[in-house]
Amino acid sequence: NKITAEGDGLVWSMTFDEAGREVREPDLRNSLVRIQFNGWKMEKRVTSPWRLGESREFVLSCPITSEGKERSGLSISARNNYGDRYEVLYSVRDAAYVVRIPGFKRTWQGGYREIRNYDEIILTINRRNADGQYIPVLFDTRGLANITGFAPVLCTEKGWPTGIPVQLSKNAHFGKYAMLYSMLPLTKAREQYRLRIAYGFWGKLPVASHGQLSIHGYGGNGRWSQLSLGCWGETMCLNEDTSLASVMITDVRSPFIRNGRNGKKWQWSGGPWGGDWMRLNDGDGRKLPRTAFKSAYVSHGPCLTKVVYGGYYGNDHQVAFKAQVSILRTDDYARILQRFHYRFNKPVATKGSYLFMMGPSRNFLTPTIAWGHRDGLVEERKVPGNLAPGSFFRKQVTVSGPAPWWVAFPDGYLYQSRDWGNGTRALIIRSFQAHLGGRTITTPTLSFPVMLQKSEVGQVGCNLQIVVPPEIEYFRTGDSVEMELEWITLPRNADDYYGPNTTFLNFLRKHPHSWQLVWREARGNDLRISVQGGRCLHTYPVVVEVKEPETAVSIEGGVGAIPICFVGLKSATKFTLFQEKGGRRLPFDQAEHGNDFWQTDYDAKSQSYRVTYNLPLDRLPYSKWILSQQPNANGKN
Repeated sequence: NKITAEGDGLVWSMTFDEAGREVREPDLRNSLVRIQFNGWKMEKRVTSPWRLGESREFVLSCPITSEGKERSGLSISARNNYGDRYEVLYSVRDAAYVVRIPGFKRTWQGGYREIRNYDEIILTINRRNADGQYIPVLFDTRGLANITGFAPVLCTEKGWPTGIPVQLSKNAHFGKYAMLYSMLPLTKAREQYRLRIAYGFWGKLPVASHGQLSIHGYGGNGRWSQLSLGCWGETMCLNEDTSLASVMITDVRSPFIRNGRNGKKWQWSGGPWGGDWMRLNDGDGRKLPRTAFKSAYVSHGPCLTKVVYGGYYGNDHQVAFKAQVSILRTDDYARILQRFHYRFNKPVATKGSYLFMMGPSRNFLTPTIAWGHRDGLVEERKVPGNLAPGSFFRKQVTVSGPAPWWVAFPDGYLYQSRDWGNGTRALIIRSFQAHLGGRTITTPTLSFPVMLQKSEVGQVGCNLQIVVPPEIEYFRTGDSVEMELEWITLPRNADDYYGPNTTFLNFLRKHPHSWQLVWREARGNDLRISVQGGRCLHTYPVVVEVKEPETAVSIEGGVGAIPICFVGLKSATKFTLFQEKGGRRLPFDQAEHGNDFWQTDYDAKSQSYRVTYNLPLDRLPYSKWILSQQPNANGKN
């Protein structure tokens, strides 16, 4: 056995050549565990017997900088808003200053409620000589107000988001704790930060979060990614390590949904469980595994998350892939945005493959399926209740018409008896382009395989797959696929919805159990953007590169709270966003506790900042927004 460093990371190679021979329990005493990069290495030796079935923990810590220099002349203190101090100690094991937070003092209640307040920690760093060095700090947090969903935001002493990332890693099943890690720059002799932890709302809108979720204690030792809108259940989980399931998308739930008009609010809901990214099979029909899988948490929230995944399919790297996943802050329903790029390095058969799947869902029934494009409905059909699992309701149907394309399950529901909300799902394909065998394909092809049948109610549940056209039998070397998808979860009627968005509620009252909810989202957020003083890099979410001290963005359309990202800012504080109305500039403000309605992210590569807002555009067929970096734009949003 050996561990080697290759271009794709660390590889543990194991050879099993004991076929037909008696297998004896290995003696691992005096075995060496080592990690090494160039001239640096860390190693630990097994000094006692290690029996089969016995777990051992090895911590091989790689200090980012010299520990002696890092700790010289440095003092760190932490407290809450009430003056209570937290213990801060340097941990060699963690190679960081650990702030131990056994619990939080509050005047408000946590749990499954709205939670419009924040837990806050004030961190003060003093050092004799500030030399621009980075100080690793780990917030070991227990007693969170709600472990299910939250976003840590590192701010200045006065509450301005700094753009300094805070890694969000948590366990909701074994001790309920979170490890929040950050590298804090020392640019002056005294630095003070305020860590805000937002649970239900960030400002006036529900918070968006995306973090690492350990499933130790639930039934495995793997890691998932968890996306949440607010803190009222997992909006979606991604199965990064292929733990406990064979598909990439596991739990999917619907926020703002209750069990009828008298149902409980701010609770978990039932949801259309499951989905998957691309599936390919080997010559024996076995699913090709994801390999050399990596994830980069660019932003954990609170306005728009961004996590980038990459790797390969197959042990021979038959397909390279890159995916970007985001969830946005809004108050009507959940939207999860997924962008994919696949590149084929070797020929692979298309038999049994799909490019994306909505499903499987063990108990989700789909009595009606509808699909269409930007201009409206193409087809709506009742699904026969006698279809057998393994058959197809429709197979390899190419959707015509202009993008975006959409698929709705208007009457879809989770067949269960629990007293919680029960929502449906839909998929919007905002763009699609495939280069396959010398052809360029710009419209998607869909299949609807039958997943389950419930004879007692005479209904079946269908999955949705994005597939290749039937005439394509092989992916060739050099083929590629790019697509942008939007997964949404929706209530089926107005009595089941308790969210604060009255525009959506009124539309839902007029169109219950209807595909028009999905068409409204697809068409309404197919935005038309024009920019002065910069350039538009992406239309949904809106991404604008700032070129001038003032950048004006005009938007036609919009459903919900639209994320708009301004990239290329030189300061994390010197800007103000205005909305132009009737020739007047009005400062945009969604604050609840001061400076808590935008998101700042620092881009180390360009040494600039990205600022994100969520614009309420439901009732605005046209709007104009101006980001000013003028000297008088001092953050008085």
